[in-house]
Amino acid sequence: MGRRSPLARPPSPTSRGWRGIVIDQVTKAVPGLVVLATDTYVYRKHASISFLATTGHTGLRAHLYPEHLACPRTRVTFSELCPFQWELKNVLATRPGNPVEVRVDSLDAHRYLRAWQNGGTRMPEGYETGLRSRGRTPSLVQLQMCVEYAPNLTFVHEKAHIGNALNKAADSLAKLGLRTVRGIVPPDGIPRLAPCGLPRRSTSTAAPPTEGPSDDHPSRTTPKRPAAASGTARVRGRRAASRS
Repeated sequence: MGRRSPLARPPSPTSRGWRGIVIDQVTKAVPGLVVLATDTYVYRKHASISFLATTGHTGLRAHLYPEHLACPRTRVTFSELCPFQWELKNVLATRPGNPVEVRVDSLDAHRYLRAWQNGGTRMPEGYETGLRSRGRTPSLVQLQMCVEYAPNLTFVHEKAHIGNALNKAADSLAKLGLRTVRGIVPPDGIPRLAPCGLPRRSTSTAAPPTEGPSDDHPSRTTPKRPAAASGTARVRGRRAASRS
């Protein structure tokens, strides 16, 4: 009897983590300009993408990386672009026609978004643009059409890990999703932790800066000369009172 072909059955994942996690929810919105921030983490065969918006939309997707969609050299760029199609669809449906500022921490993803906004159609290397199962349009093709025809979109490149509240929250959420699919963190607490980053961290950026150590401990930084002057003034006052 011949040996069974390895292609007869798709291989099962060898990791002990979860095959995939999807969180899509809406929390309390923050007034003002609509701002979106995303972050992506790719580790070996796993990918985790997250986004946060001031409209209250929060999303997280962590799963095994689809290696057949893009070559290994561009898989990070492909993963960086994926959350934009997801988040823009939700935000534009909630705030149609409003100006939207999209913050991007990846230079490669920023170049593709700006090129698509100007009418370009180039995709990451190795990305297959054919129709998916059931006739679905590929995600990046949908994103390219959305970016080209949606008005009032502004793409801003912002360096990662510089202290921005939305970027830090998206970074923490993406790390949490990656640890979950790798089996390090249980997925039970993610829906509870996901909405915690947006309203609190967004409002904390508008808070006034904390006072310096001289205001917290005035006795430590009180100059000696004024103290001596006040002491001599008290002595002079006592002498004048005794003379009178």
